[in-house]
Amino acid sequence: GGAAGVRETQGGRFSTSNVPSNVDVICREAAKLPGPGQYRVRVKRRAGFAKATSEGSAISEIARRAGKVPGPGAYGDVGPSIANTRLRGGKMSEARPQSDVD
Repeated sequence: GGAAGVRETQGGRFSTSNVPSNVDVICREAAKLPGPGQYRVRVKRRAGFAKATSEGSAISEIARRAGKVPGPGAYGDVGPSIANTRLRGGKMSEARPQSDVD
């Protein structure tokens, strides 16, 4: 043996069990479910539109709020008008900086 109180480890064995493959697991789980025609499908009611509430529909509410907000033409002239003033651009630089070759 070895030192007192120390247990020597011995070799183990490789497992000889047969582990099921992914396909085997899927097939086993699918076998638990009923096949086509073995159960009755509940027919769902068709979806419909919600009825308007007493305050009005959502579209009516949006239209009501939009009527209270001023539009783009409600502010008058803010800056120079294109019709009254000729807009000019900036000036291009005429500087001639030296290049790496110069």
